[in-house]
Amino acid sequence: MIKKKPEVSPRRRPYRQLPHTADLAWRLWGCDLPELFENAGRALSAFAPVLIGVLADRFGIGSALAATALFYVAGAGAMLFLPETRGEALS
Repeated sequence: MIKKKPEVSPRRRPYRQLPHTADLAWRLWGCDLPELFENAGRALSAFAPVLIGVLADRFGIGSALAATALFYVAGAGAMLFLPETRGEALS
């Protein structure tokens, strides 16, 4: 019997964190590669509260928030150096 792929509704999260013992794992849903990439970003950003909690226990809440904010600042800074692709044909 062939299992049908789960339907993704707008109300349902496009990812699910899987119970795992050694590390973290996520199951992602999407119709095409750009949607999967977007959903992977959402899943990774959902890890930020866990990281803040772990860092806050060790270094304090201010340092934890500053450390996680640096990831977002680095991502925004990286966008300044990426080439513009609006209007170009996809290969």
